[in-house]
Amino acid sequence: MNDFLCKLVEQHPERGLEIARLARSDPNFMSICEEISLAEEALVRWQSLPGRAAEYAGILDELRKEFWSTLSPRTGRASGGDVDDTSK
Repeated sequence: MNDFLCKLVEQHPERGLEIARLARSDPNFMSICEEISLAEEALVRWQSLPGRAAEYAGILDELRKEFWSTLSPRTGRASGGDVDDTSK
């Protein structure tokens, strides 16, 4: 499993099997997960420039919404929150 998928599974162990299954079967979901990882890295990298950091924070927020909207309908449960707020 890719590092970024491992991180998502670690952050949400109760949904880990679902995340791994979707990542294997749904290229769109896999892309969302990879983009979350890239946006998190960019956010850290641009912390010294508040305008750029805010841009990536917005991108990350949208990706997290997309992550949960893709994951939740398949499980029949509503989202409980963000993917990860600890990296901010």
